[in-house]
Amino acid sequence: MDPSSVLLALDYDGVLVDSYRGVFDFYMRDLKEMIGITREEAEFLLYMEFLSEGVGLMREDWWFKFIPRLTQELFDDLITRYWERRIERTVVLPGVVESLKKARREGVVIAHVGYRDDIYGLKRERLAYDGLIDLFDEVVVVGEDYPTRHDAIASLIDRYRPERVLYVDDKAQNLYVMRNHLPPNVELYKVSFSSLFDFPWRNPGRVFKEFKNIYEVVEYAVRKRDRARGQPLA
Repeated sequence: MDPSSVLLALDYDGVLVDSYRGVFDFYMRDLKEMIGITREEAEFLLYMEFLSEGVGLMREDWWFKFIPRLTQELFDDLITRYWERRIERTVVLPGVVESLKKARREGVVIAHVGYRDDIYGLKRERLAYDGLIDLFDEVVVVGEDYPTRHDAIASLIDRYRPERVLYVDDKAQNLYVMRNHLPPNVELYKVSFSSLFDFPWRNPGRVFKEFKNIYEVVEYAVRKRDRARGQPLA
């Protein structure tokens, strides 16, 4: 592999797609109908959804505590409906397909490195369903293939031996956890995103450089590649 290569590792939800549009429908319509709670209770659980998103909890970690009369059988039914709603309302963010295609044309290695969904195997199915899986050189699902994001990045470094690695996530807290576990050639960046509640996507203290969108990320990765090769920057 070109020793001056750049590997661009990307999270999925909030970076390449907006999959949060169906969350409101699930809590305010499906959950109400399936377990018979009030609108006020549904609104509270919707708030808890985004609060748990902000600290990285899986729904199996908090639904049993906050959803009344929840059994494992009912959990399975609810989580299936939850992801049906998210998938049907998912949209690929503007410029993503074109930007990833450009990155590949420019010789940037592109990897998906994101955490698993509540249902094992679902993340790869979603990547395919959204029409993006073939734009990646590698697809790594944390929690299925490796225990942590930094373990996944370390494996990609061993395989591709890039000079620089850029990892991009929509949540600063994920980057904060990773930063003390990675070698100096790994750079951590945030991409801007917001949804119904914005607190999971804040960047307190501006600890991490933030890009507006994936187009800016790819342009930056290509400049990094050119600088490593000693080429003049555009």
